[in-house]
Amino acid sequence: MRAPLRLSQRDIDAFVTRQHGWIDRHLELQRQRALAGPPPEPSPEETDALRRLARDYLPGRVAHFAQMMGLYPSGMKITSARKRFVSIPHTSRFSAWTDIRAPISFDFSSSW
Repeated sequence: MRAPLRLSQRDIDAFVTRQHGWIDRHLELQRQRALAGPPPEPSPEETDALRRLARDYLPGRVAHFAQMMGLYPSGMKITSARKRFVSIPHTSRFSAWTDIRAPISFDFSSSW
């Protein structure tokens, strides 16, 4: 568990005690996901469909978050990256992984 440095150990312990049910449930979910293994690879047809979905969906979301953060990417590229979901290198070119199965996950991961 991570906590702000300014928090006392007593406050951290109290929080963990109050939230123990939530913590236990989520630890169990993580354990189940680990036992289930990785999701199956999408078929070529699914990959094409996901790429089209990303091309339709992502430009609006990128514009939304860019405006919120005052950052404006110079372009956007949809890739088949395996290790990195989203990347914005020094060139300000936004790159997104095509396996975007749930639009809300993009919104969550973009809320840096």
